[in-house]
Formats: sequence, structure tokens, C-alpha cells
Amino acid sequence: MRKILSTLVAVLCFTCMYAQNSEVRGVTITGIKGIRKSIATLMAYDKAHPIPANFKPKLRPEREGPEPKGQAAGAKAVNKFGTLVIPGAARTTATSAPTQSVYSNFLTIWGNYGTGIAGRESPYTPPDNCGDVGTTQIIATANTRMKVFTKPSLTGPASLTPTGTSTTTLTAVVNVDLNSFFANSALGITSMSDPHVRFDRLTGRWFVVAIEVDHNTNNYCAVAVSDGPTITATSNFTIFYFNVSQTGGSSADFYDYPTLGVDKNSLYIGGNMFANGSSFSGSNLWVINKANLIAGTLTVTGFPHGVTNTNMYTPQGVHNDDPSATSGYFIGASQTVFSKLVIRRVTYSGSTPSLSGDIALTTSTTYTPKTVPTLGGIAIDGDDRRLCAAMIKKNNITGSTNLWVAQGTLLNISGVGGSGGDRDGALWMEIGNLAGTPTILQAATMYDGTHAAASAEYYTYPTIALSGQGHNLMGFTSAGPAKHAQAATSGRYRTDPAGNMQAPVDFTNTGSTYSPGANRWGDYTQTVVDPSDDMTMWTFTEYAPTTNAWGVRAGQFKAPLPATPALAAIPACGATTNVTINGTSTLNSEFFDPGADAGGPGFNHLTVTVSGPSAVTVSNVVFVNPLQLTANFTVPAGAASGTYTVTVTNPDGQTSSTTFDLNCTPAACGNPTGLTSSSVTASGASLKWNTVPSATSYSVDYKATASGTWINAATVIIDTTTTLAGLASGTSYDWRVVTTCPAGNGSYVSAQFTTLTVCDPPTGLNTTAITSSSATVNWTAVSGASNYDVDYRVTGTGTWTTAVTGTTSLSQGLSILTASTNYDWQVRANCSGVATTYTSSSFTTASVVVCPDQFEPGNNNISTPTAVPAGVTTAQIGSATDVDYYSFSTSGNKRNLKVTLTNLPANYDLTLYSSANAQLATSTNPGTADEVVTRNTNKAASYKVKVAGVSGAFSSTLCYTLTVTVSNNTFTASSADESINTSIVRSGLKLYPVPATNAVNISFDAFAKGNADIIIVNQLGQQVLTKKVAVDNGTNFNTLDVSLLKSGVYTVKVNNGKDIQTTKMIISK
Repeated sequence: MRKILSTLVAVLCFTCMYAQNSEVRGVTITGIKGIRKSIATLMAYDKAHPIPANFKPKLRPEREGPEPKGQAAGAKAVNKFGTLVIPGAARTTATSAPTQSVYSNFLTIWGNYGTGIAGRESPYTPPDNCGDVGTTQIIATANTRMKVFTKPSLTGPASLTPTGTSTTTLTAVVNVDLNSFFANSALGITSMSDPHVRFDRLTGRWFVVAIEVDHNTNNYCAVAVSDGPTITATSNFTIFYFNVSQTGGSSADFYDYPTLGVDKNSLYIGGNMFANGSSFSGSNLWVINKANLIAGTLTVTGFPHGVTNTNMYTPQGVHNDDPSATSGYFIGASQTVFSKLVIRRVTYSGSTPSLSGDIALTTSTTYTPKTVPTLGGIAIDGDDRRLCAAMIKKNNITGSTNLWVAQGTLLNISGVGGSGGDRDGALWMEIGNLAGTPTILQAATMYDGTHAAASAEYYTYPTIALSGQGHNLMGFTSAGPAKHAQAATSGRYRTDPAGNMQAPVDFTNTGSTYSPGANRWGDYTQTVVDPSDDMTMWTFTEYAPTTNAWGVRAGQFKAPLPATPALAAIPACGATTNVTINGTSTLNSEFFDPGADAGGPGFNHLTVTVSGPSAVTVSNVVFVNPLQLTANFTVPAGAASGTYTVTVTNPDGQTSSTTFDLNCTPAACGNPTGLTSSSVTASGASLKWNTVPSATSYSVDYKATASGTWINAATVIIDTTTTLAGLASGTSYDWRVVTTCPAGNGSYVSAQFTTLTVCDPPTGLNTTAITSSSATVNWTAVSGASNYDVDYRVTGTGTWTTAVTGTTSLSQGLSILTASTNYDWQVRANCSGVATTYTSSSFTTASVVVCPDQFEPGNNNISTPTAVPAGVTTAQIGSATDVDYYSFSTSGNKRNLKVTLTNLPANYDLTLYSSANAQLATSTNPGTADEVVTRNTNKAASYKVKVAGVSGAFSSTLCYTLTVTVSNNTFTASSADESINTSIVRSGLKLYPVPATNAVNISFDAFAKGNADIIIVNQLGQQVLTKKVAVDNGTNFNTLDVSLLKSGVYTVKVNNGKDIQTTKMIISK
């Protein structure tokens, strides 16, 4: 039961109620404008209308909830379980600190039922004790009082009142009677019960709900919202009202035990319904639009049990301070069976809430708690399986966001729940995967496993909370046959094994008995996290402060200290240094920072400061993990030497520190080392030296070695390189560098280099052997030059074509030119790696005389060659299929012959045959290079010659020149000539592999012993490799190293001084 509140005139705005895919839409109403009440007015009224000293209110009978029938299917009789729990893990951890230590500890409100005790603040029972903590204040509530206290800081004095038998309360900032606070004469509301308070850190508002008990059915729920986070006499609350039937419920139901949770979107309120104020009929749920409420409009959606058919008993609205939350939740015990929890998820379409179907979770075995015996007093009322509070909280270390609840249950001495138990305890649970299929991650019972029933301790009305660090605190009442009713807690740390809870600790030591004439106790306890630091834990629970009186005790429990810090490196003087701070943990001490809190108001943050002889600033502090930070330390250049203290302050204000010694006395200036010069040219050089750690800058000078005057190249530079320009070629230079340091300058260190020598540009440029398609360019040798580069282009165009690079010759042939065209050409000398400027000249190619192909078509067949005399013949390869054949004879003593093919307009080959058509020799030079075959013999004979285009090459306008020379003198084959006679056949020259890469194997046939040259020529006609080899009669084998040759097509020639054999070679890399 509880005392309860009253009604409201509302404009009903019903939405349709339906279930689809297990979702339920509720009844939404928009209430009348809230009543704004002044705290000052309320306090003045209370002062003028005190509660009579001997006032004894009517004791309302407790309304009993449903009695479950048996255990849920699958419930296990164990004292711990869950997906994270390791069976057999120790109950406590030897290296773990005890429960977070209490700091502030004070009595907030006290009262008694029956014969009045002087000074009591409330005559009601049970107190329905509750409380929460805000950014600056604490609010405690009970039947029917609300008190506001200043929140103590962990860095200031603790707020304390006697922990033993005493009714001394902490001085309140605000103290009001909730009957007058919620009173509404228009609705007939004067008597309130079951207050429940929550602070919403996301909006900085306080919310208080209660029920009125003036009406036996269809009673009202009152909802109050503050105008800010800090309540003073000048503050105001706005109060709204709705009753059961206005939100879709039965007007015959009485609303009892309001619960309250707040998240980003809404207030979540649950309650139990009793038909005609007596028998349990079901549980209703309400969702209130938070933004509208703060703006002054009550928009409440009711989900009555007649629509939801929920199996949930005492639906607890789940509190969630995550600014990114999108769904809300209710959770409660099952109405029908033990060992089962029921969850309902709230989702939104716009601002309209929908409710999921029941989501069942099977727990370990539970049973309805007993009444709790107390030393020298009566057995106080147990908590009948209901959940007193529920919270969703993010563990900022692991990143997980889960639901935490605690439930009272009957247990045995082994902590196993069931009807055979002989003591009360708490089953606490962590529930994960809320957006999917909720799962119990870890759960365990807290129980007295030491004492027999006659002296056992009972733990009743438990609530549990999680801090941002991942630590837990559970608050409850501890009592028993041998123990007075005390306020107690138990805790666990993030690093404790799953399913473990530290041993319970009382934070009162009253010696008072409790027999006021009624055994009512509870029905609330609330455990919360400080919204400023996300670390400090608070619990508000009931105990007996004096004989036959109840009291609401507030306990502030501080987290462990920050880890002991140690700097991984000493900050540098005169600089900003990023330093890693490593922590050593003792009794769970650790660093902590709540993070950015995106979308929220933010928390206090971890800080790092430095104190010492000089001002050292710290910035960009980064929380890496609970035992590591990084931060930028800025030390002024002139910082005083001495010991400095680094202090790490966690968001709750607790500190730990370390020291470091700083010596910023300037170090002696070192001298540069590693002086080197590079990229030396005829007019410049790059200079480099090694860094001197203590140097702030460098100065560089240079001079010609023969000079006595130094020239400054660079002053006050911070780089360790500089460049010199404008130097004389071929000259020795000295250079030196000196360091500048805070303590003074170092000494000069010197080195030397010599610039490269520059040659004069080439002179004597002239052009010879000019034809319509080729020319030879010439120049005079340059003293000191190692080689030359030659380019050419058509006059008036912008792009030069490279004719040759790095040639040692003083002339260069140009081919494949265009007739009757002006050409420019240029040449430069290379001396010691330095190129001179180019010298240029020009020439004009000869015009081409178009000649007719006078022998066509009769000489296209070897059988019908055109007979020609010794001498010169001009003709044409006029098409891609044209072939010319000629015949001639030797006679007398002129038996030796030489046939040349010149003035080629395209790539033609020349072949010599016997009169019987046997191939005797061939010349296959590339491009338009001349083709030559020779034959020396002692017999006169007739011969045939074939001229043919390579791969269909031809010219329909230009002629070639065929010259036949016979003589009695021996013709000597040169490297430019090519021939094969009957002694060396073409098919005998072979190359492999094809293509070649780094080496090529050559085989050829010879008719006698002797010597030969193997010559490789590139496509420009340049001889790129020569090797002299010994030749034996028969087949000869040789290997040439071609690793230095580039990819391309080459001509391979074998010259024995008499005959030349050729073939093509391909290199691919």
C-alpha cells in the first residue's frame, strides 16, 4: 500500500489501443495546466501548520500482491549464474579493496508511528524512503516529507551525523511537508503517500511522483518538476495530476506503489492496481513526455493492465542517463511464478510511445521473503519480491550499456533461493542485449553464509547501481535476531570476477529496538551515481535511529583513489613535451575520465597539474586506460631547477601525485660532427652536418681555399643543411660551421670540397655526306671532354631528337631524314660529369629525284633476272610485293666481286645467288643503312642478285642504287659489310635464348681455323659491343655478357676478316 495522491482535470485525447506484432499503443491524454508552487510559500505554510505532536494517522492495511505458484521452468537452484560467471569463482577477491568507503553519512528524515517521539518529522509508517543526488544538492523523501541538502564535496568536509542511536539530522536547505506540497483542493487531494524522487542530469531537473490516498479508488498520481537543478526558498515546482481512469484504466482500481525512472525522452511510472482498493487486479504503466512536461504540458500515455495483460508485478520504470538512449524500459517480477522477471520495451514513432509484449527472463530460484526479525523488537515487513529500483548505465571503461536490478528473496545458508530458506537476502543481476533478446550476464545472491537461522543476518529492500567506472554499490537494510536494523551496503569492482560481491558493511551502528505498534518497513531504497563525476555512489536506506523510530540514512561512498602516477619521461626544458603517465594500482585505485558525453551536459573531467619552483602548464590530457594517461607538459626555457609535483585529480576530486626533478641549466654547447658535402657542381654544393643536441641554431661560412677571407653563408639557422651557389668551377673551397646554444657558442669545425671543372663548348661544327635522307655532323675535339651529346630537329620545331648520348666520336651520322628539309643540330661536351652549353649548326637535306622503275615487270622472278653490266644501276621497289632480280658475270682474271646497295629510301635487303639459284650471301642491315656482299674466288662465274623490301617496305617514288664491282684484287669485308659464301652459311649462325636478358649464346660454322670478331650494333648503327674470338673448323660456340645493354633489337655480326655473317638479336628486361 502507500498513502496516495489525487486527481486532475484533463482533456482526454485517446489514441487507439491495439496490439500488433506484440506492440501495444496506449491511451494518451493532455492534462490541464500544472500548478506552480513556491517553496517559500510551502515552507511558510508548514511552519504555521505543524503536525500535532500526538497525531496518529490511520494505519492503512498493506495491500498484498499476487502469490506466485511454483518456480519458473528452467530456474536453477544456485547462488550465482550468468553467461559471464565462472563456476566456483571465489566470493571475494583477496587483492580487492572492501566496499567503497563511506565519506558523508547522515540522517536525512526520521519519524515514528504511534506514540509521538519529541522532534519527529513524520508520524507515518512505512516511510517509503527514497532519495537522489543532483549536481549541487541531495533530496531525500519519506511519508510525507521532502528535504533538500547541500551536496558535500569529497575535497571538503564530509557531512556527518551520529551513526548510533541519535535523531540528529543534517541541516536542510529546504524542508517541506509533501501533503501541502502536492495538495490540490479542486481535486480533493490533501493526503499523499509513496513519494519517489529522481534527478535528471540531462535536463538538470528534479522529478518527484507520489499517489494521493484521499480516494479509495481511481486515485491520482501527482508529478512535480523543478525549475532548475538547485532548490532554494525562491525556487518553484510545477505539479501535474492524472488518475487511473483518465489514462484508460478502471475507475474501480486503486493505484499503489508508484515507481519512477527517467531517460532522454520520458518519465516511466509504474504501479500496482487493486480492485475496489483491496484485491490485486494487475499492473499499469505510464510514459510521460519529458520535454512537454518541462515546457508546462502533461502528455501522458497510459498502458492499463486490461490492455497489456502484462505478467509484470510492480513495474519499475528504468532510470537511464545516457543522452543517446532511444528506447525506454520497465521491469518487474512475474505475477504468476517465482524465479522470473518480465521486461517491457518502450519504442517511439515520433513522440508517440509503443509498448512491447512481455519479455521473460528466468533467474535462479527465488521465493517471497520472510518478515525480518530484529534484536529486541518486532519482525519488520519484508519486501515481497518487488524491485525497488532499476537503472541502465554505461560502463565507460568497457563501453557496455546494461540493466542492473536487485530483488529481495528467501535464501538458505548456501545462498540458494526457495521455500525452504530461513533468511532473507538479495539477488542482484546484470542484464545485457536489451535491444535484442535480453540475457542475464551475471547474477548472484548476497546472503549470510555463516550464521545459523537463530542468529542469521537478513538483507532486505536492496537496490543496486553502477558507476561510469564500472563499480557497483548495493544499499539495503541489514537486521536479524541478533542485530538491530542497520543501514548497510555491499560493493563490487569492475575487475572482480563475474558474480562476486564484496562482504556487506553496515554504515550505522544503532543500538535501538523497533516495536512501534506496526511492523511496516520500506517500501523503497534507492542507490544512485553522482551526476557530476560519474564515480561517487550514494544510497538512501532505512534503519532505526532511536527506539521505535525509523530513519532515512544517506551514505556517500567514494571511489578508490587515482592510481599512483609515474612519468615515463621528464618534460624537456623550454619546450612542450607529450608525456605518458603510467599508473600503479593499489586496492583498485585507477585513473578515470567519463568521456565526452555527446548530447549530454558533460561530467567533471580528470585533470593533471604541476606545482613547483616555476610555472609548468599541462594541456591536452588524454585518458588512455585506467592505468595510463598522456599529457602535454610545457616547461619555460628559464624554469628554475628543483623538484616538481605532478597531481592527477579524478573527476570526484580525489588526487594522487608523483614528483620529478627538473634541471634547466643550459648545457655546454657541443661542436658539429659529420661535416659532408654533396651534390657538388661547377658552381655550387650542398653542405650537411650532424645535429648537436644542445644547439639552438648554427652559422656557416665558406671561402676559396687560396683566400684568407671568410664569407657568411647562413646565420641563425635551425636546419643542419645549407646550400652554396655562385662558386667558381674547378676550385677548392673551405667551409666551417659553429653552434649557438643557451650557454654560448661552440667552436668552428671545418671541411673542404672542390667544384667540378667546366669545359668549353664544342667548336668547328660542320655537316658532310648530306643526302636526301641522311647526313654526317662533325665537330672539333674539346680539351678535357670525356664524351659528347648530339641532338637534332627540323628547323622551326620545338622538340629536339637525341641522336647520341655519351659518344666519344667527333662525328655522328643522322638518318631517316626528310628530303629538301632544313635541320638544326647541336652538340655539347661532358667534362667530369658537368655538361657544357650546346653549340648549334644547321644543314639542308638534298632533294630527291624521282626515277622510274625501268626494269618492271620483267625482273620480278629469279628465273627472269635483268642482266646488268658491272657498274651502277638505279631502280625502284615500287610496291609491298615488288622484288627485283639482276644477273651479271665475271670473266678473265676479274673473278672477285663486290655488290653494294645504297641510297635506300626504305629498309631493303640484298641477296647473292649462284647461276643455279643457290644462295651465296646476304646483307640485312637495319633501316636504310647500306647493304654490301663480297665474294673472292678463283673461278669466273655467273651470279644473280635479289633486292627486296623488309616486311613489305617500298617507295613508289624513290630509287635505290645497285653497284656491281668486279676485280682481280681481293675484296676485304668490313664491319659494315655482310656476306656469306659456301664456306660460312647463314643457317649456321644461331642465337639463344630468344629473347636474351643478361647473356646470349652464339654458335656459327667456319671453314678453317683463325680469328674472328663478334660485333653487336644497335638500331642507330652504333657499335655497342665487340669480342675477338678464336675460330676452329666446324661449329663454334661463344657466350656474350649483354647485361649492360638496354631492351631492344640489335644486329649481331661475325667477321673473320674475309666474310661477315649477321643476324638479329632481341633483348628484353
